[in-house]
Amino acid sequence: VIAFGSANDVEALFREGVAYGPLILYSYREIYGEDAIDIGRYLLPRWIENFEIEAQGRLPEFQATYGFSQERVFTPEFRDALNNRTVERDFPELYALMAENHTGHSGHGLPSLIIQGGRDFIVTTATQAIFVNRLRELGSQVRFLVYPNATHRYTRHAGFGATVWWMNELSGRNN
Repeated sequence: VIAFGSANDVEALFREGVAYGPLILYSYREIYGEDAIDIGRYLLPRWIENFEIEAQGRLPEFQATYGFSQERVFTPEFRDALNNRTVERDFPELYALMAENHTGHSGHGLPSLIIQGGRDFIVTTATQAIFVNRLRELGSQVRFLVYPNATHRYTRHAGFGATVWWMNELSGRNN
């Protein structure tokens, strides 16, 4: 398994990569139905009226549209739950969907290379370290590399050489 700045924890992505929140909610509504996701519980009123248009039509520039300020996007109640880590208690219906979509913790046991940018604010190094530790607890051999100056966008570029080396190492080509 190879991951570059991967967003495995949906709750953390809401918290850290705020601009992705409306797109996650849109996707969940498409998958689970409008009855499962009441966007008014999560998003400020300014995003509700044109939610369908904004979420679909802003994909190329969604980061500029929504930004990364929780105060600009989320309701105070949802922000509080995210930051106090009480989403499970305060928004159990959304928490259940997020848990269902939490990736990588199936106990697959596969060798894994996780590449992280130290300047990534969409998925922070601290969040990635939690994921890596959990993978290790579940039996995966994980190499975790952090490139201190890489942002989210350039994590793959920064780790490309190490990725090729790691794949060759697994196949025995580096010996």
